[in-house]
Amino acid sequence: MDAKHTPSGWEAIIDQRAPKMAMVRTGRGKKCIDCTGSGDSFKEDAENARMIVRAVNCHEDLLEACRQLLLAYEELMPGVGQIAVKNYRVLNEAPLAAQAAIQKASGNLHTKATL
Repeated sequence: MDAKHTPSGWEAIIDQRAPKMAMVRTGRGKKCIDCTGSGDSFKEDAENARMIVRAVNCHEDLLEACRQLLLAYEELMPGVGQIAVKNYRVLNEAPLAAQAAIQKASGNLHTKATL
C-alpha cells in the first residue's frame, strides 16, 4: 500500500465557546479528528487533541533520532567493554527498545485497522 499521510504541521483547534470543541486539523487545514468527548472533561479532550498533534508533528523526527541512535550504538559495540556503564542490561535493552519503536512508528507491527 503506497498511501501517504498528509504533511505535518497539524494543529489542535480548541474552542471553549458553546458548543465546546477539541479538534485536530491536518497540515492541509482539514479537520480530521474530533476529540470532543474523548476524555472525562473538556480540558482532557483538549489535551488529547494536543497529544495527537505532537505525535504527528514529531513522528518523523523521533523515528530518525531512533535510527541514528541505533546506528551509533552499533558503531560502539566493538568497544563496549571499554565503556563505563554501571548496568550492562541497559546496553542490551536499549537497541531492542529502539528497534521496537522504529517498527511501531513505521507501521510494521500489526495494528487494528478497517480499510
